[in-house]
Amino acid sequence: MAADAWVVYDIFTEQLGKEGHSLNATDVIKFALLDSGYTPAKTTDVSFSVIDADELATANGYTAGGKAAATTWDTAASVLTFDSVNIQWDATGAGITARYLVAYNSFAAGAVNDLIAYCLMDNTPGDVTAVAGTPLVIGIAALGILTIP
Repeated sequence: MAADAWVVYDIFTEQLGKEGHSLNATDVIKFALLDSGYTPAKTTDVSFSVIDADELATANGYTAGGKAAATTWDTAASVLTFDSVNIQWDATGAGITARYLVAYNSFAAGAVNDLIAYCLMDNTPGDVTAVAGTPLVIGIAALGILTIP
């Protein structure tokens, strides 16, 4: 499935300008699944630890804390794009049901101001479910997570 458009948290834009992230070096970018209880707050959500109450628990093929994925900066077409490989969880047991995908920097200084962006996994909006024995594959949009002209 293709994820909906990414919404970049204001704190990420601010911290990027202050060199609060080292996205080409030692920082590890993770992607976590959140349930329908999460209400995104683009301007005030700053840290994964603040929103993790709505993260899925470790069960049915998902591990709390999310999954690290390879990210890249692409300079094609005269724009700078922050992108990631597709993310996949293999559903087991009762399956995996989630509504949001959140990208965060698990190595950000002091684990503060580590949120990057979020996306709604189904633009209706509704939950997305993968039943046992099937993968939940999230295709990162062709424009990546963040594009700087």
